[in-house]
Amino acid sequence: MTVTADTSIALGPALPPPGPSLGAVVVRTLKSLAVAVFAPAALLAATLVVFNLEVAATIFLGSLLTARPIVARLAPDFYPVTASLAARPGIQGLFRRLTLLWGLVIVVKGSLTLWLLLSLSTLNFVLIKGSAIIALTLVATAATIALSARQVALVRTN
Repeated sequence: MTVTADTSIALGPALPPPGPSLGAVVVRTLKSLAVAVFAPAALLAATLVVFNLEVAATIFLGSLLTARPIVARLAPDFYPVTASLAARPGIQGLFRRLTLLWGLVIVVKGSLTLWLLLSLSTLNFVLIKGSAIIALTLVATAATIALSARQVALVRTN
């Protein structure tokens, strides 16, 4: 005869493994709610930005078909342009080139924004878009200043 001793202690029914804490559940729920509420709004806002940029680009590029492109209308706000200076063919050409430049810059901004929006997460979109648009704008501004300074110097020597 063999005697065995049962050394296990009965603790009652087995308990399920511990689940997430109440704090984690609350945070996860709030995050899901925020994504459900704000993600569509962010997408709509970004889409409206792209739409507005494309409308602005259309205005810039469309003004090339008129006698006085939009940069010629805006230039006096940034530089003292007299009527005789604005009438010079070199300056009129400069206004057309700058209108084309800024129309294309706006098209690129809108296209880049849309592409980044559709291909990146929201966090990466926000991080990358800002720096990319600022870099593009700074390059276009430097080109505007360089083209304008060159043309004004040519006009003054003639």
